Amino acid sequence: MSIGLYTPEQEENLFIRRQARTWHRSGLIAEGQLRAIDARTDPMVKDANLFFRILFVIFTLICSGTVIGFFFWIVQPHDEVVMALPLLFFALAAYGFAEYLVRANRWYRHGVEEALAVEAICLSCAAIALFLQNPEFYQATELKISILFAVLAFWLYLRFGYLYAALFGYLALCSLPFHMNLSAMYQRIDLLLILGASLLLSVMSAKHTGEAFRKEKTAIIQAVLFAGFYCTVNLRLPDMGKSFFEPLPLQPYAGFPPALYWLSYALTFFIPAVGLFYGLKVRRRAFIIVGALTAVVTLSTNKDYLGMRHYAWDPAILGAALVLGALVLIRWLAGGEGNSRQGITAENLLTPENHGIDLAALATAMVPSYTATGQAPPQSPSPFEGGQSGGGGAERQY
Repeated sequence: MSIGLYTPEQEENLFIRRQARTWHRSGLIAEGQLRAIDARTDPMVKDANLFFRILFVIFTLICSGTVIGFFFWIVQPHDEVVMALPLLFFALAAYGFAEYLVRANRWYRHGVEEALAVEAICLSCAAIALFLQNPEFYQATELKISILFAVLAFWLYLRFGYLYAALFGYLALCSLPFHMNLSAMYQRIDLLLILGASLLLSVMSAKHTGEAFRKEKTAIIQAVLFAGFYCTVNLRLPDMGKSFFEPLPLQPYAGFPPALYWLSYALTFFIPAVGLFYGLKVRRRAFIIVGALTAVVTLSTNKDYLGMRHYAWDPAILGAALVLGALVLIRWLAGGEGNSRQGITAENLLTPENHGIDLAALATAMVPSYTATGQAPPQSPSPFEGGQSGGGGAERQY
């Protein structure tokens, strides 16, 4: 049972439409095939252009902030509880209005409901923090607020489908060890447990996911958690680049026990290799990118781990080595049959999406993308029948 405001069919149709537009820009499908896909995947919602979406977010935050500020300017409360109650009321009103806009207008990523929903989380946490305001229990208040923010952020992800809400929720969970009286070593251990458990649960839940849009969101979340896991393991990451600007030597073993330090050094090489291997095996672009980036960070912090001296030409040598490695990899892939090896190629099959704002985008952004139910869909061309669409999906008769 889904608790989201949008059905899985709507999310899947929106995902197919985004993919179809990418295929069309790349020349993989014709204009008639794109129209046929749009006709058969009507999500029955209204979305907004990216430019207006950002504009609506800013405008909504300014208007709502002005209303709240004007209220407190008139009331002028001097007590925490008196301030917390109006904040909680505004939070409930903002969230209720966000849900109403989605249900009544069938909005999808319009910006107004996004700003109200996120604002509701921030106002709720601020109100609860004022209720719990006590200098003797300030640390416990920070811990409770972080947990509350994580819960509300995950609720927004499940209810509205905002991917960034889930990422903010994980960020709030990762801040929990830093709100406790723990040493640096135990803070990192707790952080590794949180990230490892979250990554494991995400991987296990992804096995039962069949929709393509869920797989895409899950892959991004897993890649971000994997990157966070690596950043926690790398003990020299906070010191990266300090040797170029600080004459003082780095702290021996980064302040950790030697055994843990050298285990961390070995893991900085092992984790990127696992990320690259897993990304190539399951063909997850996000994991491949994270694995490559973490490998570069490992090479950048290698001298810090070994206590070696940095030189001004180190970045140039690293850049030249990366360029040489990329050229060798491209030549190796191009040497395979069909310029690919095991389905992996260096050729750009899909044209990158253009997120720029032009006159055509500004004109079409004002027209809602919702298609009325009574409107007759465009007729698909005859070559599109019988599955000759150039890539429509196995479950749909393209």
